Amino acid sequence: MGDFDQHVTADYLRKAAAALREISELSYALLDVQHAASVLDIGCGPGLDVVPMAKMIGAGCKVTGLDISEEMLANARAYAGAEGVMDKVDLIRGSALPLPFVNACFDAVRAERLFQVLPQDQFPPARVFGEMTRVLKPGGRLVLVDMDWGSASVDFPDLGLERRFMNIFAQKCRPNGYSGRHFKRWMLEAGFADVTTQAFARVMENLNDCPLGAWLADDAVKQGAATAEEAVFWMNTLREKNAKGTFYACANMIVVAGRKCYDALA
Repeated sequence: MGDFDQHVTADYLRKAAAALREISELSYALLDVQHAASVLDIGCGPGLDVVPMAKMIGAGCKVTGLDISEEMLANARAYAGAEGVMDKVDLIRGSALPLPFVNACFDAVRAERLFQVLPQDQFPPARVFGEMTRVLKPGGRLVLVDMDWGSASVDFPDLGLERRFMNIFAQKCRPNGYSGRHFKRWMLEAGFADVTTQAFARVMENLNDCPLGAWLADDAVKQGAATAEEAVFWMNTLREKNAKGTFYACANMIVVAGRKCYDALA
């Protein structure tokens, strides 16, 4: 696992959310938030999706945000309060495994960029997905959004080194860098209906807002997956491209939605 906690802050998540706003809004539509009485956002962070969804639901309805970090939840409370939606929001500190909710208690459940950051030895993906299915009502909607970092690419002159660094990021810097590509199979194997899959290219044109720069280079050297000379070459090349305005990187964001059938596996 990479040094995730050193890189992901509320400000980082706000920047990422702004870049992915259209995808997040698509997830709300796929959840049919406007017609849901109870919505769960797992790994809600500073409430960047909880608040918009709370504005969409009706009176007497609730959006529940769950996060393990009290600091993130404090940011979420401040945001919900400033936007005047605290009466429609519950913010709970808790883990994705197990989820601290009874069976079949939510009309809609979503998780965005969650699976890629969960250490698989502590949070086996199949068990986390099973928990999401458990707390979802029959007929309810589940939407999962995450990166497939195995699809990442960077414009770089040494293609062999670029491929090696991309593999390092997906396999070493992310606890579950390939998570997005599994969602369709999980839902179908669990008996979900109306499963849809969409992929969106996340284009990154500023090295300073891209995780494939210093974060990757530092982790690659720390884990013995690259030499210090290769890391310096990587960063010098990318910085030069960034200064010229020619930096380019891309990775696929995957959005999968489905409806829980009455006989779906929990």
